[in-house]
Amino acid sequence: MQQTSRPPDLHSSFPCVPGPARFRAWFGQFHFYTPLIMSTSGKTYPTMLTIAGSDSVGGAGIQADIKTATALGVYAMSAITAITAQNTHGVRSFVATSPEMVSGQLHAVLDDVRPDAVKIGMLPDAETVRLVADILRRYELRHIVVDPVLVATSGDALSHEGVPQA
Repeated sequence: MQQTSRPPDLHSSFPCVPGPARFRAWFGQFHFYTPLIMSTSGKTYPTMLTIAGSDSVGGAGIQADIKTATALGVYAMSAITAITAQNTHGVRSFVATSPEMVSGQLHAVLDDVRPDAVKIGMLPDAETVRLVADILRRYELRHIVVDPVLVATSGDALSHEGVPQA
């Protein structure tokens, strides 16, 4: 995969967003499958699936993953595991997405598009951890980045008991 221009450095603009070097390391160290996403102009893109929580302020989680992937020319797909009420000062609350809904999102994506890479972030409970692991094994996905989020930068908990053991 050749890059024609250098992507913007989102990390300097948004300190909560993983730096481009980190994403480049995730995506640049392997050969992509034949890209399955094609634009109307005929250009194809590598694909990634992010499995994480939604951050209402956009500095982390699904939103940050999509921003970073897009800046690097990667087509991002997602499965939302939790919805948070948070801002730059902290997490006010979060609600876990039901395991049935997480499963539904993952099967909907994976039955249609095989991602070149998977990035896992916030998994709010042990049942979701086991579910995601089972689905990733079943679809025989490779190039998986596990970046578990148990506590926000503010120190607020983002998972229930039992997640580290799962």
